[in-house]
Amino acid sequence: MAETLDDLLDNLAHRQETGQFVKQVDWDAVSERLVNDDEATRLLLAMDEPALVQNEGALRFFDTAPEASKIPHRKSLCYDEEARLNRKKNPPTGDMVTAAEKLGAHLLGEEDYLLLQSVGDFDLKCSCLLATPAGVRKLGGAVFGDKRFGRAFIYHNTADCYYASRGYRLKVEIN
Repeated sequence: MAETLDDLLDNLAHRQETGQFVKQVDWDAVSERLVNDDEATRLLLAMDEPALVQNEGALRFFDTAPEASKIPHRKSLCYDEEARLNRKKNPPTGDMVTAAEKLGAHLLGEEDYLLLQSVGDFDLKCSCLLATPAGVRKLGGAVFGDKRFGRAFIYHNTADCYYASRGYRLKVEIN
């Protein structure tokens, strides 16, 4: 995890140089946008492995740790506070929506997750809770994704369900 803006920019540039993410990046322009956006910089510094995954218009950064559940404070959580409070047996210590909100961050949604999986192989051994559409959540559900057999899958489960092998990812967009 980077500790300063300079460390962050060096780490982001290194990830881009590996060729896995956006290929053509004007790092001077990205640096200028980050220097002028304290909130985005704070969020990126809080991420474990941020990378620029899209730079058409808005800059979109996603957590790119190989496995979402390998980030200790981002696993064994149910979907939201309501689900945690409604869980009668063995409630988890927290939920991912509240954790993301405390940071001021956004969760990856289904489209975001499919974009991430299109640029690499993530969550091959675990799964990742995703921002859940209101209609699904109203019915008690939550969605998650993973990558198996060379493709990304989106699934469902009850919102109060949690596993040590299920984490979540954050995103930061800079317009």
